[in-house]
Parts: sequence; C-alpha cells; structure tokens
Amino acid sequence: MKKTLLAIIAALAMVSAAQANVYVEGNAGYSKIKSGEVSDHRFSPNVALGYDTGDMRYAIDYTHYGKSTDGNSEVKAHGFGVSAIYDIEVGSPVKPYIGARLSANDIDAKEEKRSGGSRIIKETDSYKLGYGALAGVQYQVAKDVSLNGGVEYNRLGKANGHNINQYGAKVGVRYDF
Repeated sequence: MKKTLLAIIAALAMVSAAQANVYVEGNAGYSKIKSGEVSDHRFSPNVALGYDTGDMRYAIDYTHYGKSTDGNSEVKAHGFGVSAIYDIEVGSPVKPYIGARLSANDIDAKEEKRSGGSRIIKETDSYKLGYGALAGVQYQVAKDVSLNGGVEYNRLGKANGHNINQYGAKVGVRYDF
C-alpha cells in the first residue's frame, strides 16, 4: 500500500510539473485525537501536492496526527490522503474554501486494563480507511504565495473497538508553480 501510494505521488509530481496550476503546501497546527478514554492534543504538521483548476483543487497529502495518551491508553496516527477542495470566489484576496478528504491512516492503538489481578493489553497497528471535512480561508500575499488557516475533522478509523476521531486547526503556506 505504501509503495503504491508513493508511486502515485511520484507519477503525479512528474506529470504535473510540466503543467501549470501545480502547488505545494505546508501546514502546522493543533490536533486533538479522541478515542474511547483517550483525548489529547498535539502538534500536527502536514504537506500536500495539489492541482488547482480554478475554483476546485485536488491534493494528495501526508499528515502526522501525533500521539495521544490518557492513563493506560495510547493512540498514534499518521496518514496519506486525497482531498477535493472548493474555493469560494468572493472577489477579494481572501478566499474561503470547503473540502472533503479520504485517507489511509496508520493507527497504532494500545489499551491496558487490569481485571482481577491480571493485566490485559490490547494492541492494534493497522491501516484504516478514513474520511474527513475541512474549511478555511486563503489570503494571497503574492502572485504565487498564499497563506491559509483552517479547521478540519477526520474520522481516522476504528481500533480496539473505539472510533478514532481527529479535530484540528492549522495555518500554512501554499506556493503555486
């Protein structure tokens, strides 16, 4: 799965480098992961390679959601995703956007419980299909450079019987080639 996704990313990069409307974007932000009793927040970076058609953008990305711990439970997650983003034209340098995302997420979840003197450990490390929604604004500061800020929700998958949800807020820079 990882090799296939990397091959797709490389092919998209080579094909799209010859065309206009290609962009790269880097974001940094706050990520909160909730799963069962785990609810923690962490720094969350992501990078994306995208193609802008005017009012629609399509991107592939890598996001590191971080590691969340709470007592005897721990969740670590990162994923590769594809997004479709609609830019809402309002006639100003500030442009709102909304979007949807599908992702393949590597989730490492560990849960430790004590029962009658015994210690029970459930551990899962697997890829899960996820989905999400995002919204925010971009501000064009130069012909090829935009700043952005946004919020996101991602349903990362299910591990150890718990749904894993991520909520985040990010700021970043986009460069158009």
